[in-house]
Amino acid sequence: MRTFPQRLAFTLAPALALLLAACGDQQQTGGDVDPAQMDTDTVETTRGMGTSGDTVQVTLSDFEIEVPDTVSAGRTVFRVENTASQTEHNFEIENGQMEKVFDQTLAPGASDTMSVDLSPGSYEVYCPVADHELRGMQTNLTVRPATGGQGMSSSDTTSSM
Repeated sequence: MRTFPQRLAFTLAPALALLLAACGDQQQTGGDVDPAQMDTDTVETTRGMGTSGDTVQVTLSDFEIEVPDTVSAGRTVFRVENTASQTEHNFEIENGQMEKVFDQTLAPGASDTMSVDLSPGSYEVYCPVADHELRGMQTNLTVRPATGGQGMSSSDTTSSM
């Protein structure tokens, strides 16, 4: 004959297994991102869904790029949206030591995310498609040393033609 704790464990085991299986499915259908995936040029989720670091909104429109002018050093997820009416755009960030760009351009209305580990310094941000950089789709981003807390500057700049 089983004791009460053994009967309770035997009764709850199937429910616990079902609960754990449901939690595992969440990871595959939009749950938190595996940190190992964050080293790729493009990722599907942002900090708000469980990864660490700042999330920076970037808007690409008809020959304009909007991005904050200052962010903190560390893991940064750029959430890039192409709001142009008819033009494909891309997003590139670089300095002397690193360069990141999406593998494919973003169609009008499309968005994507890019995770980058930023060191303090100055970075060039631009659209590498055709002559878009020369037409005004470029700006500079200053990365300041991290100060214990996460967060980005609230001052935004827009660079245009």
